[in-house]
Amino acid sequence: MPAYSPQDVTAAAAGFPMTGFAEGTFVTVTQQSESAAAFRGADGQTSFAVDRGMPLLQVEFTLQQTSAANAYMAGLLALQSAGAVAFPFSVTNKNSLESAILGQAVIMKAPDSAYSQGIEGRTWTLMGPGLLKSGGSILP
Repeated sequence: MPAYSPQDVTAAAAGFPMTGFAEGTFVTVTQQSESAAAFRGADGQTSFAVDRGMPLLQVEFTLQQTSAANAYMAGLLALQSAGAVAFPFSVTNKNSLESAILGQAVIMKAPDSAYSQGIEGRTWTLMGPGLLKSGGSILP
């Protein structure tokens, strides 16, 4: 019987393991670029232009404000601001073999800071070309 556990989901930025994820949805991967475009001529004939390049992926992940990975990501952001190149990022569900791999990720947005009586989350937004793998088959 298939099962899911959040402990089976791992993520790494430049080889550094991300730990201390917040409750709820803690990683979201979104394909930002279209895989194909449809064109319909005046006579009604439809053609498709297929993008064979790697899709542009956006990854958002939320860490607890107390996670040491926030300091590591802040260090990557400082390097990026100083002109450093992009870094690899991966997220994998070990149970289902789903994964997203960005070979050249950049930090698009540093997290907002919020403070309360509890533990708040810090959401990091990355973007870069990458591959999506779903249950053993690479998409696209």
